[in-house]
Amino acid sequence: MTSAVRSSRRAAFRRSPRPPLPGGPVPHPAVPRRSLPTPSLAAVALALCVLPLLPGGIAAQDASPPLDGFDAYVRESVQDWDAVGLAVAVVKDGAVVFAEGYGVRDLVAGGPVGVDTRFSIGSTTKAMTAAALGMLVDEGRVGWDDPVTDHLPGFRLSDAWLTR
Repeated sequence: MTSAVRSSRRAAFRRSPRPPLPGGPVPHPAVPRRSLPTPSLAAVALALCVLPLLPGGIAAQDASPPLDGFDAYVRESVQDWDAVGLAVAVVKDGAVVFAEGYGVRDLVAGGPVGVDTRFSIGSTTKAMTAAALGMLVDEGRVGWDDPVTDHLPGFRLSDAWLTR
């Protein structure tokens, strides 16, 4: 079979792209969706990446409150990224200093996102764990090559060799 024949066969099975609708992305009609995973990804991205970009950072101690303008910044980011909905919480020294929900929980049913809205965050916990571990490495509290059992003596895997 020639490559031209293969290409034409592949093209026949491809769906033609749908033009974007003014209201945002539309779920595939054959798969009804009650919620989309996108908001959780947006929430994680904002939580992990946005805070260092704020002028002066969270720890800034000037005449204005540390989070002055943060709410407006997140609202603008939600529009720029076409996020369906997300929730942001900022915790400093063990206390919540900011918590707000943005957008809707569900494209079909609607419902606003609030501070108590739960999202499925799936595999993004791996990135958050790595970021938290990197912060501990920067502080000199752990090393990248330290055995886990040096810091968590009760940690055990089913294979003793892997535990070491």
